[in-house]
Amino acid sequence: MSNADYVDFQQLVKAIDPGMELLHVQPLHGGLSAQATALNVAWQDGRQEKLLVRRPSAEALLEYPDACVNEFKLLTFLYASGLKVPKPVYLDNSGNFFGTPNITLAFINGAVELSPKDVSNYIQQLALQMAAFHLLPLTNEILAVKKRAPELPGSIDATCNTEEIKTLALLRDTWPLPSKNAPVLIHGDYWPGNVVWKNDQLAAVIDWEDAGIGDPLLDLAIARLDILLLFGQEAMSAFTQVYAASTQTDLSTLPHWDLWASTRLIGAVSKWESVYPGLGRPDVTETLIRERHRYFMEQAFAKMQ
Repeated sequence: MSNADYVDFQQLVKAIDPGMELLHVQPLHGGLSAQATALNVAWQDGRQEKLLVRRPSAEALLEYPDACVNEFKLLTFLYASGLKVPKPVYLDNSGNFFGTPNITLAFINGAVELSPKDVSNYIQQLALQMAAFHLLPLTNEILAVKKRAPELPGSIDATCNTEEIKTLALLRDTWPLPSKNAPVLIHGDYWPGNVVWKNDQLAAVIDWEDAGIGDPLLDLAIARLDILLLFGQEAMSAFTQVYAASTQTDLSTLPHWDLWASTRLIGAVSKWESVYPGLGRPDVTETLIRERHRYFMEQAFAKMQ
């Protein structure tokens, strides 16, 4: 970390509270969408606390320029409503301290867990938590966030394999995706890497910068692919069954949404693979990802016959 960055963190904590002192800075490693840094701070009364500063990547901000504003406002509402999300502390949308927008949250005392002891219980909690925010009534606070609709995937190129070519061709021929569900609050990137656990209990869902209003199958399809990559076919099926039993979501068009979700991996396998070792899963190799990605597309095609 550069001296300039450290000075920026010092200025940030003073903006949160003039009496606050910065004790320690710890860069965190993990996801692709944002740079995260943990701060140990002391309040004027001597109370110590840990905060988390999230700075979206340039790529994320290019796609969603208002990511920090939307995430901060939504978390404020969700936290007040009792949902399992981090408590929002401070919004710097002008990039006063780092030259880029950022938000500060209360640090969740827990960790991302990609190697649970009890996979069945873990999958059940993941599914029930997603169902919980999909079932929220669309209040004015939620309706204020952006509408989320999947974008048409890119064109076929020489790097695509047979299944990917078939997937992209079908999606382009049948676009837009069929939707039979009323819009709900969706997370936009609901996968195990965006969930914090403590004592085998789900403590918080994090990284809400992609949240919006849309078809719940967007979240379901994204989660299904990531769960398949990490835990296999049975876990993916169990997740879907628990979610379906907890909501009134129409799953009849899920194969189309699975195919769309699968396109997120096209041309990005190496990028995805690079994330897993830092999260304790070096066994999720390029070979494994490609095998399970192929299965994910094949099972979707089979259900569309």
